[in-house]
Amino acid sequence: MSQEVFTSENAYKGNYMISNFSESPRTNRFFDQVKNELSALNDTQVKPFALSHLKKRSETYVQNLMSIKGGENIYSYIRSKDGYGSECLLLAAPLSYKAGLAYMMTFVELMVKE
Repeated sequence: MSQEVFTSENAYKGNYMISNFSESPRTNRFFDQVKNELSALNDTQVKPFALSHLKKRSETYVQNLMSIKGGENIYSYIRSKDGYGSECLLLAAPLSYKAGLAYMMTFVELMVKE
């Protein structure tokens, strides 16, 4: 992770979190599109696709997981334009799990203002 980001454990209990997107037609349409595009890709195509998509709206990196053979996570910092530089949301998803990437990419696309 970037050394310019302060992290803390201010997490919510999982059972209080909303775990699905709204019934917004735009949200569902974008999610379905990304999910279908990801499902059509082979394993070597997922990383470049996800990186190009996420880098348009967030500060995005790939983390190699040394303890897991071939394991990689993709993570993005979403920063407020008016907030302090170290304040951000951190989203992470394994590159090997396309469903998680689809949710992450939808969240970044629809929640980050240009």
